[in-house]
Amino acid sequence: MILEAAPVEPLPIDATATAVLVASLVITAVWLAYLYR
Repeated sequence: MILEAAPVEPLPIDATATAVLVASLVITAVWLAYLYR
């Protein structure tokens, strides 16, 4: 019953995970650029 109550649409979750991953990569790139400028 608990699993059935879980969100049925996986797309929003995947989109959020992708956005978080891209954001972390961008932050890391900016931090490295700032560190080695």
